[in-house]
Amino acid sequence: MLGKKNHIRGIFGILRIKVMSNKYKREKIIEACSKQIETIPFITSDGVEFRMADTYICPLCQHVYAISHDALTLEHVPPESVGGKPILVTCKACNNSQGADLDVYLKNELEISHNLSHLDTIPQKSRIDFNGIEVNGQTTFSKSNGFRFMISPNNNNPIEFEGFMQEVINAKDGYEIKLTANITDRKRNTDLSSIALLKSAYLMAFHKLGYMYVLNPNLNKIREQILHPNQTLINGLFVIADEAGIPEKLQQAVYYAKFDDVMCIVVVINLQLPKSDLKHRKAVALPLPKDSHYKIYSTLSKYNGTLVNVHLVCPASILPIHPVRVDETIDDLRQLNNI
Repeated sequence: MLGKKNHIRGIFGILRIKVMSNKYKREKIIEACSKQIETIPFITSDGVEFRMADTYICPLCQHVYAISHDALTLEHVPPESVGGKPILVTCKACNNSQGADLDVYLKNELEISHNLSHLDTIPQKSRIDFNGIEVNGQTTFSKSNGFRFMISPNNNNPIEFEGFMQEVINAKDGYEIKLTANITDRKRNTDLSSIALLKSAYLMAFHKLGYMYVLNPNLNKIREQILHPNQTLINGLFVIADEAGIPEKLQQAVYYAKFDDVMCIVVVINLQLPKSDLKHRKAVALPLPKDSHYKIYSTLSKYNGTLVNVHLVCPASILPIHPVRVDETIDDLRQLNNI
């Protein structure tokens, strides 16, 4: 009994250390970002310059929070469910809504890829029609041995199951089989999984380039697309390559790239399900802060999902600090942020 109590105490000790570690990581990220915000000159619409201290700006919704606000949460990039790490902080509203609306579809897409690559080992839910009698079961597929269908009376109506078995036993003049197999029961939406990748790329760019990237109004359309994933706000291809089209030397990182005469940012993202042996790399294009017309997305359509012929690729670095214009007047900001 003593050993069991010690074991339970040990588990809670591990959990407590993890919680403390996450809290410490969150505080360090907020502290570093707050110091960067302090260096930024903000200019209001009535021409007043001001600075913000002890504040954190959510990179997605751009709401301003006090650094002690409990609405600030660790954000995994890419999502934790596909191998991401907690590298920055977003507000709780963005973190929760994006997880439910976007990240789940990215995870589902990887699970579908995993199931397709393991059809010979992972049984798929199936329904088989044998001379007009249908039963439920599981099917495994093999290139060498065709398919194997497994049935259990526990998953079927007893009368239908008995009729199926009798039909199989009595079949003498040949028979017809129709098989329907579900590779996955996960909801699939390729548009939403692509926007989930766009979100991860945007947050990785923020992590690397700093607030001077995400506070630029030319990025508004990117943020709006992420925050409103069921609307089509960006016309063109932003997930521009996968594993086959990404040169091996380009590991997970943020790069400056040149396609024809157009410069942009390319973010390479590594993805992997916890229990899968499949590794995925995706490349996502983002505009530079000065690109207000999103010319890159029409240009990138020519490259047919490959980065092999990219003219220039180099690691991105933090952008220099410069004044940021805001729409509000200084009185509005004082009232909003208790300045």
